[in-house]
Amino acid sequence: LYVCSPERDARGEQLSPSELYTKIKELFPLCKEVDASELDGLYYVEGTEPAFEQLAKNNSPESVTGATLNRYFSDIPEYKGKLEALKRAGGIRNFRISDTSAAEKLFGKNMFISASRIEAFHKCPFAYFCRYGIKAMPRKIAELDPMQRGNVIHHVLEKLLTDYDSDFLSAASRKELFEIISSIMNEYLMSKLDGERQNSRFLYLYTKLASTICDVAQRLISELELSEFRPVDFELSIGSDGEIPPYELKTSNGKISISGAIDRVDKAVINGKTYIRIVDYKSSGKDFRLSDVLQGLNMQMFVYLFTLWQNGGKKYGEITPAGVLYYPANSPLISVERGAKEEDIEKESLKKCRMQGVVLNDCDVVLAMDKSAGGLYIPADFDKNGAMKGSLIKLSQLEKLKEKADKIICEMADSLHSGEISATPVYGASYKHVCDYCDYKSVCSYESDIPVKTLYDTDLKAALEALEEGDEASEMDS
Repeated sequence: LYVCSPERDARGEQLSPSELYTKIKELFPLCKEVDASELDGLYYVEGTEPAFEQLAKNNSPESVTGATLNRYFSDIPEYKGKLEALKRAGGIRNFRISDTSAAEKLFGKNMFISASRIEAFHKCPFAYFCRYGIKAMPRKIAELDPMQRGNVIHHVLEKLLTDYDSDFLSAASRKELFEIISSIMNEYLMSKLDGERQNSRFLYLYTKLASTICDVAQRLISELELSEFRPVDFELSIGSDGEIPPYELKTSNGKISISGAIDRVDKAVINGKTYIRIVDYKSSGKDFRLSDVLQGLNMQMFVYLFTLWQNGGKKYGEITPAGVLYYPANSPLISVERGAKEEDIEKESLKKCRMQGVVLNDCDVVLAMDKSAGGLYIPADFDKNGAMKGSLIKLSQLEKLKEKADKIICEMADSLHSGEISATPVYGASYKHVCDYCDYKSVCSYESDIPVKTLYDTDLKAALEALEEGDEASEMDS
């Protein structure tokens, strides 16, 4: 009897032995356990297919087994193509499409993309090629995954802020708010998620989400009570058929047109000028770093801000960008002493839920976002001497950031048209697990020690200095 326990799955993820495997080991302590990783490749050469698998694993000039199997399969006509593919893939991660005319046809001379694809390309060009070039889409299991969860949160918050006025929401008790949220969620479940066919586990997780959304809604209502900025648009569409024209740039041999949808647009009129800020609901815990944006990552919200700045005149009139804010759409885990007072728990929770992003370095704008000047919700406040501090950016720096973003986007288009699709993932403070959850790691010959593009992770001050200094600073090494 042979009882097997795989160490890893097809994606390379570590697996644990089943309870049955462990129990058999306990019952038969003298049985022989073999670690497959320590076996010679010849152990598996008992058929054509397993023999070819061994060739794929040992296809190096120094491997006697690999050389022997190579000779063997070279005499079999139907393996000629497989051997050539193996030679191409072996140890090579700098993939490229050699026929640039084919690359241009594949991605389009005039490229029409969503803003989120910019990050996808800079995380790993090869994964971008698989997903958006040849459209090798993975099968999706019907479950309440993070994407679906985010959609529900967005929908509920939008309905709350559009269907109910601020005075009503401010006066509502948590019980009343919870009942409203549950009603909105139930309607969404039946109309969008085929609620009658969902299993009990899905329905349990869905119902549990109502409490989290209630926490987020209460914070949001409290934040808007301190702010002169008011939500004016939700899921604002950007594109040729959208409410705002797409963001367009000329590339070396065509153009790139960027579309998308903005979670929330807030507006305030301060001293006769109209200011616009973009708010993005985030259910994940990823930290914001401007240095990532300067390297093509986490750029989506800034592209949207630049789009409104450039193309939003017809809808909003002349506007000035006031910032980009990432709103935590979750219930945070906090650490307090046992028996802590309710107000201490609330204070610690608010610390964890402070918005990230950047705010225009303008005293009137900061006070318009937070009348208390305490920085309870926004990443900017005042010190004891009255000086502003926090995540602040000047208008001139925003203009430079727009120029930098335009250059990065155009370089991306040129790289794709040139057929550059290397399997080189990024690695940085906010991007440590790019390959762990990639749908294509079994396609690119992924190994744990593959070369990566290391990001320089700097604080806001250093990132702004790099932006001011220009391209030389963008080549900073970590």
